[in-house]
Amino acid sequence: MPNTIFVTKPETTEPPMANPIFVSPDSIFASITSIDNPVCSIQIVPSTFGLYQIIPIIIHITTPIPTGSHAKSMLIMLTTERGGFLCFTYHTDTMRRVLVVALLLLAMVPATPVAAEGGIVIEEILASASGKDYNGTDWNGDGDIGNPSDQYIMLTNTGSADVDISDWILDDRTDGGSPPCRIGWNTTIGAGESITFYRANTRIAFDYFDADAATLSDASGNVIDSMAYPAEDSWWDKAYVWADNGTLWKTDPNPADRQGTCFTPRDHIHEGSYILQGRVVTMTGQNEVIENGNILITDGDISAVWADGEIPPMNTDGIEVHDTNATIYPGLIDMHNHMHYNTAPLWEMSPHTSSQTNEFGGYENRYQWKNHPDYKYQVTKPKMFVQSGSYWNMESQSMKYVEAKEIVGGTTSAQGGPSTGEDSFDSILSRNIEYWNFGADEIHTKVTELESDYQGNHIINGNQSGELRAWFLHLAEGMDESSRAEFDILVNNNLLVGEVIIIHGTALTSNEFNAMGQVGASLAWSPLSNLLLYGTTTDVAAAKAAGVRINIAPDWSPSGSKSPLHELKVADLWDDEILGDIFSDYEMVQMVTSNPAKSMKWDQFVGTIEAGKAADLVVLDTIDTDPYRNMINAIDPDVRLTVVGGLPLYGDADLMTALKGTDHEPVGMGKVIDVTFSGVEDGTQTWASIVSDLEMAMKFDYDEMNSIFGANHDDFDNQVSGMVEVGLDPVHTYGDDRYFDVINNSNSANAQIDMSLLYDRYYDRAENIGVSTSINLNNVATQTNYDIVINPSERNLQHGILMTNCSSTSTALPAVGEDEVLVCGALDVLVEEPTACFVEVGTDLIWNDPCPEGTTWADEHQGISENPVGDIMVSRMDPSYQRGDAIAFPGVLCDGDTVQFNVVSSTITVTKADQLSGWTCVDSWQLIDLSPDVIVDPIIDDTPDENETEQPCVGICDDTNDKTQGESEKTDPIIMLSIVMGVIVLGAIAVMIFSREGKPEVVETELADEIELSSELSEKQFVPELPPMKPPE
Repeated sequence: MPNTIFVTKPETTEPPMANPIFVSPDSIFASITSIDNPVCSIQIVPSTFGLYQIIPIIIHITTPIPTGSHAKSMLIMLTTERGGFLCFTYHTDTMRRVLVVALLLLAMVPATPVAAEGGIVIEEILASASGKDYNGTDWNGDGDIGNPSDQYIMLTNTGSADVDISDWILDDRTDGGSPPCRIGWNTTIGAGESITFYRANTRIAFDYFDADAATLSDASGNVIDSMAYPAEDSWWDKAYVWADNGTLWKTDPNPADRQGTCFTPRDHIHEGSYILQGRVVTMTGQNEVIENGNILITDGDISAVWADGEIPPMNTDGIEVHDTNATIYPGLIDMHNHMHYNTAPLWEMSPHTSSQTNEFGGYENRYQWKNHPDYKYQVTKPKMFVQSGSYWNMESQSMKYVEAKEIVGGTTSAQGGPSTGEDSFDSILSRNIEYWNFGADEIHTKVTELESDYQGNHIINGNQSGELRAWFLHLAEGMDESSRAEFDILVNNNLLVGEVIIIHGTALTSNEFNAMGQVGASLAWSPLSNLLLYGTTTDVAAAKAAGVRINIAPDWSPSGSKSPLHELKVADLWDDEILGDIFSDYEMVQMVTSNPAKSMKWDQFVGTIEAGKAADLVVLDTIDTDPYRNMINAIDPDVRLTVVGGLPLYGDADLMTALKGTDHEPVGMGKVIDVTFSGVEDGTQTWASIVSDLEMAMKFDYDEMNSIFGANHDDFDNQVSGMVEVGLDPVHTYGDDRYFDVINNSNSANAQIDMSLLYDRYYDRAENIGVSTSINLNNVATQTNYDIVINPSERNLQHGILMTNCSSTSTALPAVGEDEVLVCGALDVLVEEPTACFVEVGTDLIWNDPCPEGTTWADEHQGISENPVGDIMVSRMDPSYQRGDAIAFPGVLCDGDTVQFNVVSSTITVTKADQLSGWTCVDSWQLIDLSPDVIVDPIIDDTPDENETEQPCVGICDDTNDKTQGESEKTDPIIMLSIVMGVIVLGAIAVMIFSREGKPEVVETELADEIELSSELSEKQFVPELPPMKPPE
């Protein structure tokens, strides 16, 4: 690292000035000097008053300072009570400066210096332990030799009294690195005693290539001591200690015989129980759908599944219930990807030579497009520069980001990660199929060409022993005979086994598919990537006829969809337009759920919703009465929740907050995501920091790259030559205009099919929603009688049309009988993002085009964009609205293209939607029969009366709130059901009578409370939640 600065403590501790500065540990002392006079000038020594003397001294910087506007600050040295220094470089866009900060050093010591009185200190750390092949020492005696077991931290009690360090925290860098661990209970260090904590127990890994540290904190997180060392500085089998003069020194290891225990938090593993309610699509059979179902999730697994009205198969007392008001599916499984390339967006290209194109204007095989002159600048080098350790070294950030792209599409497992996993990403977010899962890990992948002499003994042996789960094989990707002939090699070498999953297979014919069907082999179909690269796709009709199990997968971001949810739409479009609709909707959904699980012998773990399987689930808004068409048509705004191993990771803010509090961050479209887990390496990286880092890196700015890693490469200029800004691929497909532009402008992709239909049919909600579309009553969210709904997470069509007593006089409505009640509601759905808005000026509403930005809007109009002005309901449109967002009007129907409220403000007639041309209106009504002999599901105010006694229910009550208590009842279910239904009918009649009177003052209070809460949440900065890390007794 070119900007490493080493500062040593002077031999004398006498102040070199008559009047030293005294500061408390919470104070800040900083000295900034210009680059023309580079000095590092702080010395810390303890005083007798619990304060610290900050004594300026001059240390010259002899190493070069890198250039660039975003050079990162680099930690050089951390010491505590022994005295020491912290220096790092800071760069702005206009000047380079050396910033010397005492605060970070002071914050790591207690108010009363330990050195003055004695106490617990980090005495010694071993950062580099040789392995068995290099005559390493088994320092902890566990039989494993080398870094993964024998790196250690040794603590010593330098005081005169015993110290109980139970529940204290050991860590490396506090800003990332390995997860911290809590020291075990009943751990006391006697005066003068030492105790050694080995990596085999702590999981704390020390780095060589980057600067690292050992840190000790008390149970409350206050740093007690630390020892830091520079990058590329540690020696094999030499421990770091403090020399008598306070400098860091290397010596022979001398660990204490006593070994300590330390427990890592497990917040990345689900513990506890909760119940999800909704329409449950089990995928165990086409008709196996529970319209009003319940799923009990316990410790990451599905414990039980049952329908409303049934007695739960196990006790549910005290378990939280979350009604999704949506449709629940098994999590989607991505059977083919190249995850580490997926920070790059869709590659806009055409075949670079006409001699290599086929009849559809695409390439002949996969070995040709890799020679495209832009390929390395748009695809391979972006991956290399972002992920490799000697460049941006952002593998952790990039893999979390690309897994998040899967998660936001409801994917819970994905194939195609890097060849080796890392703790920072392989145990969180989506499952990485090739890594460790369920103990079902005999899975292999071959991406390179299948050579004629390839033996594949591990495949043959695994097939014969029954241990092989799956072999993902890239084969026959192209249109020419050479591509098809790869299948002959597979057969001739006895490698066509039932576990093979042929990826692409675009050159295969019915002959090859028949051979696959006979052995039970599977196919991974990536239609979008095939169309963009080759102009056609795999003959899946022949594959289906041969009995081959088909899986849909996106391939990768440079030429495919972001996740199976979006690739499913391309497959459905091809099926409808080219194949003649040979696949049912159920079969299409099988290709992303149950089929993948069966193809890789994971069907006993995932792929369907059944008791005993992993709680890998996706919850989609109910936008279609057919549950399978519902998934095919669902897009980004419709993903209500994604759960992996019982952990809620992504979804609508309301449901995520109900499930896990505030431990999440906004990710757009009213959705939130949780990527922070203190139990894994680099687990404190926030979503905001991940996105910021990658956006900066994907610019590939020469000066920035040169300042960070230019000195690491002698041929730096040659390596970065030709690089241009690639840009970070958005996580959402909906709203990614460039994605659709590339597809629509591709000659090869449009050779056989009009790909503009992809957007029009699935993503253009104005096109496929239509006007006055009736929404089934089952999709109605049962909320109180608000005049309008302001909760951002509820402002889209897919949450259902909110209904209440209908005040519309439309002639299209039926007559209301004596024992009937009519409910209705409408939504104004935004189909064109707004540019203009009304702005409140005094008592007037003034039209602004464009809408004001910055403080003019945020400060004066936050939280009131949908508030009524007196009795006038008018929307001063918030510019953050996006296509698909909606404003709800319970109790009224549409009036033409929008809900009209003719209100004169100045000389303007105001409509609720502000921009009539940018909105469409949808509505729904339902006539509810309240006759005593009719069982109904009315929409009622579920606020309990003060004098009302709560009645028991059988199983899970239908009228629970999103977060309630489930109860099991042992009394006769028929009698209890009769009582419950009687109470519901009587309650419904009473509520409907009272609801006609209306209580607007209560409504306004509830709305104000919601606005205030929303405002408070938006102003708070996200802080990852650190769960309790109390270790086992």
